[in-house]
Amino acid sequence: MKILINAAGSGGHIYPAISFAVALQKRINTAEIIFISTIKQIEEKILKNVNFKVFAIDYINQPSSTSKNGIIFLLQYLYFLIKFIKASIKTFFLLIRIKPDIAVGFGGISSLVAILGAKSLGMPTLIHEQNVTPGLANRFLARSSTKVAISFSQTRAYLKGNNIYYTGNPLRQDLRHVEKQTARQLLDLDLDKFVILVFGGSQGASFINNCIVQAIARLGSNLRDKLQMIHLTGEKDFGKINDKYKDVKIKVVVQPYLFDMSVAYSAADLVICRAGATSLSELSYFNCASILIPYPYAGAHQLINANVMQQQRAARIVYEDENSVTCLSQTISELMQQPETLESMRRANAGLANPKAADNLVALMMQIVKNKN
Repeated sequence: MKILINAAGSGGHIYPAISFAVALQKRINTAEIIFISTIKQIEEKILKNVNFKVFAIDYINQPSSTSKNGIIFLLQYLYFLIKFIKASIKTFFLLIRIKPDIAVGFGGISSLVAILGAKSLGMPTLIHEQNVTPGLANRFLARSSTKVAISFSQTRAYLKGNNIYYTGNPLRQDLRHVEKQTARQLLDLDLDKFVILVFGGSQGASFINNCIVQAIARLGSNLRDKLQMIHLTGEKDFGKINDKYKDVKIKVVVQPYLFDMSVAYSAADLVICRAGATSLSELSYFNCASILIPYPYAGAHQLINANVMQQQRAARIVYEDENSVTCLSQTISELMQQPETLESMRRANAGLANPKAADNLVALMMQIVKNKN
């Protein structure tokens, strides 16, 4: 059996795809699994360690229409169209050459091309949506895809048809629960102090990086004395943020990226992060109380994700605006002094976890292939 998987753009698309592939290989060890991705640095970093065949195709992002110079935007868009057409042709001929039994897409523009190409060649298709609200590609593909898998039950309100199935969002296969004291020892943290984990996703988030340092500096000395941090900044901001913490004078582990997130999650009393679907799934798996700072652009997917978590009393939201530093500092202060609230949030998050999501998605794919045959 040949399975073509398309996952590109960010860790939020790629990690669930890898988890699905690993679960599939465990179920069918003779399966030939092929990835189509793009040539972005984040994808190369994540996919270089997988034991699957990977074809990297040169897709680029559509230029933003916010450019003040119309001629420059026109030239950028023309360049995008040329690259998109070339990449689409390459994807189509790759499908003809590979002849997969099924094509599985995890969102994004390259997934749109791969799934449409597979459909035009008579191949069954499966798409997986990680967020509460489907992206443009998946919203369009849902009408014609053989089946659609969703990570949140609330997503049904945004899609039509009887081909929609709740599976959950596949978690990274290497995630594991680590005893809290062991996790803190591995990170050289004090066993008794309050630990906040901060990260901005697979590529970091400059807004969160700068906001959190300012917010911590505003805490009273009585709270800072009880606090220690794990801050994953992304490559771009690592040096700058590491220097800024020298003025805050708290114990902090600053890293650009951490592949073993299990230790970081397990050590934390509170997590501050974006509201991407993969991060939320991992927060639920580790029963973490969290403050979410949703990315306000890209269709506002994260705002809606975060609202769902807050409605379930599993998280608090701090919005990205001119009041973020003040609101974040106040929320941290409040939660550090209310352990019963933190515990209630952890219990609420635990109820949202779906550790069988990858197996559910594999079972759905197998059902499609069986019906085809």
